[in-house]
Amino acid sequence: MGLIKKGDMKGLQFLNYSISYVWIVIVASVLVFSFYVWFSAPCVKSTQGFSGSGVEIVDFGVSNDTYLQIAVRNDHHEPLEIGEVSFDNELEKEVDYDFNPGEQKVIELEGFSNADECQQVRTRFKINRGSLTESTISGTLTDSFEYN
Repeated sequence: MGLIKKGDMKGLQFLNYSISYVWIVIVASVLVFSFYVWFSAPCVKSTQGFSGSGVEIVDFGVSNDTYLQIAVRNDHHEPLEIGEVSFDNELEKEVDYDFNPGEQKVIELEGFSNADECQQVRTRFKINRGSLTESTISGTLTDSFEYN
């Protein structure tokens, strides 16, 4: 007659209880996974920018003796001179590197160390090439390093 028996009610209550708590477990799992990814994601070393300038950042990293080493290649048909490197408009390092077309060199900058946190550092090079003097090219370096 459409009446629910007492045993059937217990089954429905159990099913309702189970579904409610399954959703809570799913939401909690997603939150825990999100926090894990957000706070413990590895730092992915990368460069951005520097394009269209004929200057290619081939690689970079901090050596054991506190030098930031940046491998730079002149992909332009004219000689290139790099006279200054600056970071986040706070730290400026005077350098003197001359590159022939197609040449690659490592720029070494003292005063850096490896860090625990991933950082995006805006980097700017002052260059002289042909009739262009004191030109600026910029981009970002992303890695676990800091300046001291």
